[in-house]
Amino acid sequence: MSAVTFSIKTICWSQYEQRTPILLQEENGPCPLLAIVNTLLLQADIGARTSEIDNPGLRKVVDKTRDLRNVLLACGDRILLDLVVETLANYLQQNSDLDNKSLAIVVSHLPSLIQGLDVDINLITGTCSTEGLAHMLFQGFGLEFTHGWCREPYLGLSSDAVFEDHQTYDKIQDFLLKDNSGAAFEIREWLEKNSTQLTDYGLQVMDKTLRADLVSVFFRNNHFSTLYKGANHDFYLLITDRDFSAHENYVWQSLNSISGGEDLFFTGDLTPLIEEGLTNERPEDTADRRFAAELQEQEDIAMAKRLQQKYDEPSKNASRARQPSDKHRAQQSSKKLQNDPKEEKKKTKGCMIV
Repeated sequence: MSAVTFSIKTICWSQYEQRTPILLQEENGPCPLLAIVNTLLLQADIGARTSEIDNPGLRKVVDKTRDLRNVLLACGDRILLDLVVETLANYLQQNSDLDNKSLAIVVSHLPSLIQGLDVDINLITGTCSTEGLAHMLFQGFGLEFTHGWCREPYLGLSSDAVFEDHQTYDKIQDFLLKDNSGAAFEIREWLEKNSTQLTDYGLQVMDKTLRADLVSVFFRNNHFSTLYKGANHDFYLLITDRDFSAHENYVWQSLNSISGGEDLFFTGDLTPLIEEGLTNERPEDTADRRFAAELQEQEDIAMAKRLQQKYDEPSKNASRARQPSDKHRAQQSSKKLQNDPKEEKKKTKGCMIV
């Protein structure tokens, strides 16, 4: 029996009157599990409200998450991992449309979500590969999965066809391990330039494919979270950092830009906290801010490396001429994304608190 526990915070969000318990993130690792629980609960809130609007006066829609909700509310401030897993397994067995074999696979992997989840994202569609556990998992729970690390399909480059043919991150990595053409160089350059795993085009894809008043599981920087799309085409991330547990008003953080410079904190009803004069309540040195600083540092380092490579290119060419057998090794070491496929998968499985 696992002794791992999660903190619980109760929120009142958007126009929904009922108070909803959510799980909070404390350590690196279990975010897929938390994102599934939180997205399920908020999705049920939306379903209950939609039913009341479409069918006024009729009996409320059955809440499939009632057992999950009641378990969290009964536990108070903390809940055991084993209890979360058991409740999710019961939910799947009662509500999932998966066949028996797929259902058994998903249920058996629930405990391992504490360690993360491998997901092969599609860099064109903003979804994930239909092969593998991740797709089966989200399908089983009836949850939308989305991300904004997308490339424009037609840039007039030789790599356009490669992205169109391969599409997913893992397949692109396999291509890079075998190819050193101009297209491969363009792909590496794009991956490095957009290493924060969000693009302006990706935000456009999300806006186009996700309907308003929808919650989904959002993936960025190897982290899973709950995303809400409002009626105004804006996106909001559910705040699950435990640093905010004592700050009841902090429920959402907007997702309007790649850098995060335009993002704000919001109350449950999507009121900007800055307009309410509540900015003094903002916790200092939160994981969100630390992570943003780390991303900026990574971007600065990447820029410095590119500049250094520009000045070092003549000497590198001379070295390659003298040592042709080392050409592949030198190219591999100069690009951080050209790692062993197993190592790349480890990266997509890891999770950081945001």
